[in-house]
Amino acid sequence: MTTKMNREAYEKLIEEDLKLVERLPDNIVRNHIEQVLHWSVDALYPPDTWMEPLTAMSDESFMAITGILDKDEEFKRLPVASRMVLKNEVYSLKKVKK
Repeated sequence: MTTKMNREAYEKLIEEDLKLVERLPDNIVRNHIEQVLHWSVDALYPPDTWMEPLTAMSDESFMAITGILDKDEEFKRLPVASRMVLKNEVYSLKKVKK
């Protein structure tokens, strides 16, 4: 079952992830992971728009976007959890009633 997550819930998950990352040795990889986790909050939930109502997406647009994501090499390199979050965001737009 898919659940829509809001910014506050996502931030809590990221905080938990950051606590785990803090256990890693302090190096360029750890710094990169921390930066990406911090960046993902605003990327997925922009501060000035995250509470606005979503606009419904047509089936054709949904299929086009998910098709592009599935073929994108950068998207394929993301951790599975990150790919699922992004796809759920796209899917949630499809589920909004017009």
